[in-house]
Amino acid sequence: MKVGDIYEANTYAGVVVQQKVIGFYNSDPTGKDYAAGVLVRPEDVVALKEAGVPYKGSEDPAKCKGVLYRSKIIRKVEE
Repeated sequence: MKVGDIYEANTYAGVVVQQKVIGFYNSDPTGKDYAAGVLVRPEDVVALKEAGVPYKGSEDPAKCKGVLYRSKIIRKVEE
């Protein structure tokens, strides 16, 4: 996992989203288990809202930060 990589991943909300790696946490600086990420697609914001995540649905995906867990990754998205 490296900064800029995009992954398709399951979420705990039960929605499959695309997340872009933006950095790593001090507790896992190499991304062995997880990394900091943001959403990529606007439709993922809407899908998460419909699944109960407290979004308005109009947020900029690049501002929707979250944790990308290696165990939740389905595949790497080729650009």
